[in-house]
Amino acid sequence: ARAEIDHNFAGFQVGRRPDLNLCLPDPSVSKLHAEFVATDVELMVRDLSSTNGTFVNGRRITQDTPVDEYDIVRFAGFEFVIGKTCLDSTRTQQSTIDEWMQTLTQFQRLMSERAVVPHFQPIVQLGDGETIGYEVLARSILPGLCSPRDMFEAAERSNQAASLSDLCRRSGIEAGQRIPAPAVLFLNTHPSETIETGLLESLAQLRCMAPEQPIVLELHEAALTHPKEIAELRQALRTMDIQLAYDDFGVGQSRLQELAEVAPDYLKFDMSLIRDIHLSAQRSQFVGGLVRLALDLNILPLAEGIENSLEADVCRDLGFTHAQGYFYGKPAAADSWS
Repeated sequence: ARAEIDHNFAGFQVGRRPDLNLCLPDPSVSKLHAEFVATDVELMVRDLSSTNGTFVNGRRITQDTPVDEYDIVRFAGFEFVIGKTCLDSTRTQQSTIDEWMQTLTQFQRLMSERAVVPHFQPIVQLGDGETIGYEVLARSILPGLCSPRDMFEAAERSNQAASLSDLCRRSGIEAGQRIPAPAVLFLNTHPSETIETGLLESLAQLRCMAPEQPIVLELHEAALTHPKEIAELRQALRTMDIQLAYDDFGVGQSRLQELAEVAPDYLKFDMSLIRDIHLSAQRSQFVGGLVRLALDLNILPLAEGIENSLEADVCRDLGFTHAQGYFYGKPAAADSWS
């Protein structure tokens, strides 16, 4: 559906009544459901004590809420995407909105049909080259949502990133049962997932699905900005027999003090530090110092993104205990590793 909001109007009302600016003749919609109010600087949506609620990007609103281009507004069961239209760019703007609506439709299908296709990338011990586990990486075959980047971009714009992340972990656990044991599964999280948003409940359900499955939960290095919360999470993970890894270490501000205070089981060094490390003595020296620090803290250092034997040899010499990258295997479906 499409409705035009003229900023010259003081308000734009939505509901079941036929005299409103946008009439949605459905019993789920209240007679006077909500309204848009345009100020000089922003567009606001206001719920008018509706029975079934007004939602912005998946969240029910209880007060005036600003909306911007590509935000999703839902009145009961009717969804709309906010778009800006200029007289000289109407066709371009409408084309962009149409593309986003197509992506949104595909994303809703991804979630409702659980259409995530887990892929698994080997993680090896550098000492003997033995595969000890796999990182679970999400893919799909739906047009426009084939890569994790596309999937999570759509999820973030529709405020469903945590739900998608949970689905990826569940799908990975289910498919991972086809990989011969013992195989540790490294499962990712999204930055929006916290204890407050239900991460622990999600992990507890995973543990019930696979009581004996060895699991490592990966957190982005940025999580170190909240050491108290991560310490609470680490303790909860231990009660569920789930290990902890910090991912992409070195890509941002590596907070060494917090690393020592809330030590993970694994520290995954970002591929930007590993790529062509055999060509830079200075970088090798720097990374080697971080590896020794990790080992001193009883943390297993893991090198990501290794693509050739030269990088592998340097990482082994620097003391890395584990490694991952195309040199050891590209991400593939579970049946490829069985």
